[in-house]
Amino acid sequence: MAKFRTQYRYKYDLLIGWGFLPFESKELAKQYSVAQLRTVSYIQNIIKARRLFVSGLRARGYKDSEIRDRIYALYDTRDWLTVGRPDIWQMLRYYRKASIDEGDYIPPKRKGTHHKGGISKGNLQGQRKRRKAKTSLQKYDEARGR
Repeated sequence: MAKFRTQYRYKYDLLIGWGFLPFESKELAKQYSVAQLRTVSYIQNIIKARRLFVSGLRARGYKDSEIRDRIYALYDTRDWLTVGRPDIWQMLRYYRKASIDEGDYIPPKRKGTHHKGGISKGNLQGQRKRRKAKTSLQKYDEARGR
């Protein structure tokens, strides 16, 4: 009987193979799809940096436990700690901001609900009444020469 691996397990195994620690792999596998892991530029920068870091340590003869300690030290030096524990979300924010600053990643535009001069999808009738009252006041002011 063949083993069936879920998408989560597949992503988790990929991330472990790329040099991420189990707690990092768990969060990233939950958050991102395989396509995002392979295509989004700031995630690619994280993966590339981690692969280079881990492969360099392995080439120098470090054991897995020593590599883990070095990764924890990396979190500590970059202040990616929350209450003394490594915070992967701070790492993601750091790489995302760096990619935006370099121009590699353009974040998707957010849809605004409130903007000047437009009607949002909220209380349409109330907005129409306010707009009508505003235009009638403008007409009145123009007629009086204000």
